[in-house]
This record gives sequence, C-alpha cells and structure tokens, in this order.
Amino acid sequence: MANIRIIGLTGGIGSGKSTVAAMLASLGAKVINADFIGHEALEEDPGIKAQLVNHFGSSILNPDSTINREALAKAAFASHDDIEFLNRLMHPEIHSRILSLIKLQKEAGTKFLVIEAPLLIEAGWAGLADTVWVTEAPLETRLARLVARGMSQSQVLERINAQMSDEKRGAFAHIIIDTNIDLARLQAQITELFINFKVQNC
Repeated sequence: MANIRIIGLTGGIGSGKSTVAAMLASLGAKVINADFIGHEALEEDPGIKAQLVNHFGSSILNPDSTINREALAKAAFASHDDIEFLNRLMHPEIHSRILSLIKLQKEAGTKFLVIEAPLLIEAGWAGLADTVWVTEAPLETRLARLVARGMSQSQVLERINAQMSDEKRGAFAHIIIDTNIDLARLQAQITELFINFKVQNC
C-alpha cells in the first residue's frame, strides 16, 4: 500500500480553491472534492433527503423529487441554526466517504492526494492532511468572481459572513496562497509549491 501524502486545500467561497485544485491535478495529484462528495450523498442517501425535507420543507425539492441544491443552500443560509443543522447532518457522511476514497487511493498506489474542502478546518478534517494550504483573495475579487457565476452580491456576502474568517483560517495554514494574480503566475507558484512538497515527501 502506498505511503500517500495529503494536501488539505481550503479557503473561503470565491477564493480560488477550485482553480488551485485543477492546477494540482494537472501536475499529477489526485483530487477529492468534498463538495462533489456532498452532492453524491444528497443524491444517493434517502435518509439524508428525508431529514432535509423534514427540516426545510418540500420547497428544496425539484419536480422529480430530487434535492434542488440551490434551494437547499438558500434555505440553509437563512440562519446560523439552519447551517449548523445541515453541517451536522452532512459532515459525518462526507467524512466517511472521504476516508473510503483515501483508502482506495492508497490501494491504487497514489502518492499525492488533495482534499479540496471549503470547511476542512471547521469540520475537523484538517487532521486527515499532512499539510494545509489556504487560498485567499480580497473581498472585491471574490465578489466579482461569484457575481460573474450568477450569484447576487447579497448572496455572496451572506455566504462569506457565514464562513470562518480568513484570519482564523490562516492560523491553521502551512501555506497561504494569494490567488489575486494572473493565472500564469498562479500556475508557476503552485508548480513550485507542489514540487517542493514532493521533494520533502519522497
């Protein structure tokens, strides 16, 4: 079984996590995306869906009775208690699935793995990683990125305010990555960081 080394990649919404994860994947790292795992759990676990509908009501369902993730997010971000409920319900299942995927990657001989998770620290998953990398960008940059994806400014601010601050998140970081630069410079920075990580863990 491979001696796998794991990077925990996190950061606030719109801070460039997915861009950095894609760059790491292009360099040969395998990436586990916690959000995608959560989406799979919503689709595959009828018990989770039942509890969500019981808590938030049928307005979070699509016409075909599947979970409408946008409606769920809107309902969850309505209050701190609702977000806490969603996290308490989803995090254990996501954690279990991440552990299973790590095991599979070890068995497959993977040497370098990235866990991309916006709530890596808040959920208590940082201990799964050998190093924690945090993406950051100024508020105005994050706003511009997310509004360009179709979110309203009020939605963006609501979600940013519901998450851990950059200062608190940064206290857990081994590496802080400023993504407020052009993509070529960011790619060069990520390449150097990943090469150094590989050298240190060979």
